[in-house]
Amino acid sequence: MNIQELMKQAQKMQKEIKEKEKKLNQEEFTFSRHGIELVISGGREIKKINIAPQLADPEDMETLEELLIITINEALLEINKKHEALMPKQEGSPF
Repeated sequence: MNIQELMKQAQKMQKEIKEKEKKLNQEEFTFSRHGIELVISGGREIKKINIAPQLADPEDMETLEELLIITINEALLEINKKHEALMPKQEGSPF
């Protein structure tokens, strides 16, 4: 395989990855954890948050804040995994 064919193949792969990433960015994912439901786009934009009424205790806002942080971070971790899955695996690559 010559250098031009390799470049052509790399450009094709790059275009496919961009298309998949664009599609992923437009998708919405729902995460329900710790009494909190979170809708987040593949582009990492929070679209909606529902909080279970029992968590809305004015005397204990700290717990609610901690649960929100945990849930958002878990959702972002899952979205990041989906983005990483778009990248081709290269055997024997040092990167």
